[in-house]
Amino acid sequence: MTDEEMRIVIRDALLMLTPLAILEMRVVPFETRKEIASEAADIIASKADQLMYTPGKNPGVLGHLARGFAALAYQEGGVTALGLHACAEPHIECPGSGHHPVFGLVCEVDT
Repeated sequence: MTDEEMRIVIRDALLMLTPLAILEMRVVPFETRKEIASEAADIIASKADQLMYTPGKNPGVLGHLARGFAALAYQEGGVTALGLHACAEPHIECPGSGHHPVFGLVCEVDT
């Protein structure tokens, strides 16, 4: 798989997984979301290369990446990274269209 194909697979997976994680975190307190984001960052930092370069292995990074995005989506203005924007609430300068689903918004952005 080429780097571009891998990028597309990761993007598509995050477009599907992140809204579910945002909905799941709707009842999670702020302090717990901070812990989730920190844990996700540690796992992503230590295993993300395995996601791209270890054939046949699933290090479980995508789920943590989606949960990290979801935790950060609750911050003012959401989060924009990896060509995606995620936010739990409508906000000024949101790159998403006018419609904001109840489970949060995840959309592609130009990088």
